[in-house]
Amino acid sequence: MTRFAAGDRVLGHALGIERHHNRAAEGAFQHYVVLAEHMSTPIPAHVRFEQAADLPLALSTAASGLFDPSLLGLARPGTPNPHTGTVLVWGGSTSVGSSAIQLAAIAGYDVIATASPHNHEYVRKLGARAAFDYRNRTIVSDIVDELRGKRLRRGSGDRFRLRAAMSANCAPRPWRT
Repeated sequence: MTRFAAGDRVLGHALGIERHHNRAAEGAFQHYVVLAEHMSTPIPAHVRFEQAADLPLALSTAASGLFDPSLLGLARPGTPNPHTGTVLVWGGSTSVGSSAIQLAAIAGYDVIATASPHNHEYVRKLGARAAFDYRNRTIVSDIVDELRGKRLRRGSGDRFRLRAAMSANCAPRPWRT
């Protein structure tokens, strides 16, 4: 390993449960963990360890959901494919949602997100063009109105509450909570 020195503050994604790396030493729930260098990065000085601990799982979950071919299968950032369509991130202010907004925006997609009104400015700063209050009783019709005439990126594995609302006449239907 050449990127790090003893005493460096680093974070990494432990690969212990990944099928090609299922070694006990590479598991995350222990005092000392073996990390692959390419799955590790320095922790910026202004970030606390507690904040950094959430990043690897949140980022990998968001990246899998967005870019895995069996899920949304979006074109990854930096690929020559035309990045078109709108991505809806439900729960945009969560750790996974925040990662998903940034990844989708960096990949060139139009991003909209749900969050509490307190976090609307936050998700916009991350790259969401619009934010919707997930507690609003009209959220489905509000999002349908926002998406009218646009291409919503959906994969075979999505389960957005919006699916029912996007039926034949785009008439919003109530959902049960």
